[in-house]
Amino acid sequence: MAASHFVSRRDRLPSNDVERRGQEVVAAYDLNNGHELWTQKWNAEFSDSTGDGPRATPTWDQGRLYALGATGELRCLDANNGSVIWGKNILNDNSAKNLPWAMAASPLIVDDKVIVLPGGPNGKSVVAYNKNTGAPVWKVLDDPQAYVSPMLVDLAVYEETYGDHTAPELLADAVYGLTELHRDEVRGARLVANPGCYPTAAILALAPLAEGGLAEDVVISAASGVSGAGRVAGDRFHFVSVDENFTPYGIEGHRHLPEIVQELDGAGRVTFVPHLVPLDQGLLASCFVTTSRDVEAEELRRLYVERYEGEPFVEVVDQPPGVREVRDTNLCRIHVAVDERTGRAMAFAAIDNLWKGAASQAIQNLNLMLGFDETEGLL
Repeated sequence: MAASHFVSRRDRLPSNDVERRGQEVVAAYDLNNGHELWTQKWNAEFSDSTGDGPRATPTWDQGRLYALGATGELRCLDANNGSVIWGKNILNDNSAKNLPWAMAASPLIVDDKVIVLPGGPNGKSVVAYNKNTGAPVWKVLDDPQAYVSPMLVDLAVYEETYGDHTAPELLADAVYGLTELHRDEVRGARLVANPGCYPTAAILALAPLAEGGLAEDVVISAASGVSGAGRVAGDRFHFVSVDENFTPYGIEGHRHLPEIVQELDGAGRVTFVPHLVPLDQGLLASCFVTTSRDVEAEELRRLYVERYEGEPFVEVVDQPPGVREVRDTNLCRIHVAVDERTGRAMAFAAIDNLWKGAASQAIQNLNLMLGFDETEGLL
C-alpha cells in the first residue's frame, strides 16, 4: 500500500450523521496526519442483504482492497479513492442460507485469486474468485455430503444412502477426490469431494487387485478411533463405553460401503464392517480377497510396488503397519501377503483418519486444483 495511506474498516459513522447513521464503512486515512481521505459506505448493492459492512480488516493488494461484508458481499475497491471495481454476493457461491456476524476472516490473495473462507456454522464452502474480474474460479465444499455430494455418481445409490440430493445437476462434473486414483481429474476439477476415511484406506489397499481384475470376493474389516465419528455425541462415544472396548457397528450397511464399491468397480462382492477402537485418531483396514486366479506372494507384492511407485503418500512396506507410525501424516502404509492355506490375498492399510482420511487429503487435492506441488505443506 502507498506509504501515505492507511485503510481500515470502521464499524459506524458518527451517530450525528443522520443520513448514514448505522451504516458500516471502509475508510482511508493519511498516515502523515490522520486525515480521512475517502469513505466507502456499505449498502446492499450486490445482494438482498441488509448491507452490514466488513467484520474483518480488508485485504490490500496492488492498489486494491478486498473487503468482505458480514452478510455476504465481497467488494474489490480502488485503494486510492474507494470506488467499487467489482462486487459479488458470495451467498450465491458459498452454499449458505445466511452468513452470520461471525464471518471475521479477511479475504486471502493467492496469485491472481481472492479466496473467501466460510463464515460461522452456516458458511460451507471455500470460494475463489479472479481478483481482477470477480469471476468464480473454483469452490471447495466443507461438507459436501450434506450439500452437493459427488462421492456417489449414481443418483439412485446416493439417495438410497443419504436421502434426497440437493444438486444432482452437479454430479456429471464432480470428481471423487482420492488423488492416487483420480489425480488428473482433480487437477482440472472445479468440484471435488474428499473421500471418507474408511474408503481412503480400503480403496488404496485394494485398488491394485481391482484394477488388475483379480478381486473376486472382498471382505474389509476396518477399525477407527473415536474422532472418526466427528463431533457427534452419544452413549457409545462416552469414555466408559469406548475405553478398554472394541466394537463393530454399521453391520447392516455402513454408508461408506457404496463409495468403496463404486471405486472398486469390478471387484465382485464386497463386505465391509467398521469397528470402533479406544483411540483418539488412527485407522487400520484389514482386507481379505478371494482372487480370480492363484496369485503368488511375490507377484502380489510386485503388483503393489509397481502401482504405487512414485506416489508421495503411499508406501508399500515389508511388515504390517500400525496406526501410530502414520499419525499426524498424510501417509498410507500398505502391507500385502498371501494366506498359503486358503490362497486369499491380504492387504493391510494404515492411515491417520484425521489427516489422510480427511484434512490433509483435502489439502493434497486443493494443491492440485490450485496448480501447486501436490506435496506442498504436507511433507
